[in-house]
Amino acid sequence: MTEDGWLKLGDIGILMPNGSIKILDRIKNICKTQNGFYVAPVYLENIYSQCTAIKQIFVSVQPEHDTISAIIFPDRDILIQDLSDSEDEYEEMKKISTTTLLENSKLKIIISE
Repeated sequence: MTEDGWLKLGDIGILMPNGSIKILDRIKNICKTQNGFYVAPVYLENIYSQCTAIKQIFVSVQPEHDTISAIIFPDRDILIQDLSDSEDEYEEMKKISTTTLLENSKLKIIISE
């Protein structure tokens, strides 16, 4: 217990307007970038993984760098659905290789957005 009556459990939380506490992450899961920003990779992974086009994501924070990196494994079927204008085009795109799919200019626009 702290002097002001709080119990230290190693969690990071915010005090909600209704007086409850929302747990965001664990202190041990927080990383500091080279320029002093504190980042919670698991929290970011949870937020970004809510996007239907993302099948898996890994967020990396390296203390010797000032940027955050992510490796994203997209959901191929969702990307093909976004690219195709018709059911026939969807079926044809399912047959092409991932390499060919990644060269699609429309996909590059979707990814950059």
